[in-house]
Amino acid sequence: MDSIIKLRPLALALSALVVAGCSGMSVTECQTADWETIGYEDGVVGRSGAAIGNYRRDCADAGVVPDRLAYENGRRAGLTEYCRPANGYRVGLGGADYAGVCGDFDEFGFLEGYRAGRVIFELRREVNRASAQVDRAQADIDAQRIVIADIEKALIAAETTPEDRVVLLVDLKTESERLGELNAELITAQRLLAEAEATLRAEERATAQTSPW
Repeated sequence: MDSIIKLRPLALALSALVVAGCSGMSVTECQTADWETIGYEDGVVGRSGAAIGNYRRDCADAGVVPDRLAYENGRRAGLTEYCRPANGYRVGLGGADYAGVCGDFDEFGFLEGYRAGRVIFELRREVNRASAQVDRAQADIDAQRIVIADIEKALIAAETTPEDRVVLLVDLKTESERLGELNAELITAQRLLAEAEATLRAEERATAQTSPW
């Protein structure tokens, strides 16, 4: 268990990530595995106990059978760290999924923290989406202004015929109308971004005032 304690700071730093799968183990890794430590590392990131099945398959060619008891002892030690309410908040805030591993621990407290963190994660993601929409709308406007500028240059060019100018004037009207539409879309996108940011700030304030995290 001493080796588990030494690994705790590093493992806790990773605890906001729920790892759904795991990379394969090499023959050397199988032969030298400390199954209690591996269990702890899996537990502290909320990995399902089914992961040992992957290790069993990985290590079959090496003729190594994972020590299930040692693995489960380590994993339970890791889950005591993972299933804390404050860590639930961090996991939710990071957008990671919860694999339902805290049933034997403080699952109620973990989920309370997880849901609070997840709400903020989703609101931040909405702000990012809204911000990207503003950027796209502005880019469309910039591109449309270039189109209009090119038409205006063609209108005053010496080589432009009167017939071409008539066509260009129609094009200018059409593209100018389109620019107006794009400006309206930008205003809408900016409003939605402001609303998303305000909602996020309000939720962050409320969480800071009422939560123990």
